[in-house]
Amino acid sequence: MEPTPTTSTPRPSASPVSIALGVATAPIIAAVWTSRAVLASLVELGETSEELFRGDRLPMLFYNDEEEIRR
Repeated sequence: MEPTPTTSTPRPSASPVSIALGVATAPIIAAVWTSRAVLASLVELGETSEELFRGDRLPMLFYNDEEEIRR
């Protein structure tokens, strides 16, 4: 009887490094997406507050109606 050759397909490595990398990928991607969303919200909040307080920085313009009527 001749021994039959066994053909085995290579399985992916299950080393601790590859397991840790697989587990850590999803939270890192979620953190990147969350940080981008927070950054966009803060930029929009800053632009909105700038528009809101824009009138406070303008100088007071005193307009005299009597001078305009005399001209």
